[in-house]
Amino acid sequence: ASFDPYFSPSGLSYSTCASGVVEIASPIDFNFFPNPVSAILNIESKKNAELNSYRVCDFTGRVILEGKFNGAVSHASIDVAALPRGFYCTEVKTSDGILVKKISKQ
Repeated sequence: ASFDPYFSPSGLSYSTCASGVVEIASPIDFNFFPNPVSAILNIESKKNAELNSYRVCDFTGRVILEGKFNGAVSHASIDVAALPRGFYCTEVKTSDGILVKKISKQ
């Protein structure tokens, strides 16, 4: 697994999934919905942290989608309609740190 050089996991716990994807249990409080998703994945900060950028990777680690959110927003959407069915790893960089979440695309 590759880690972002700007991210420090001190004080956080993480677990490696059977697929090799690391999910970090973090104090960053976000909702990813709906999950499973068919078209639009919504991301919402419960504590108004600013969403900066995102990456959606398949379980081989290949980046499928990536982009930046417009402005200082605490709620945003990612269009995943073109992705084939399957499981993906979504990484979101915020003003509070990095959040990694598994999503299921229907």
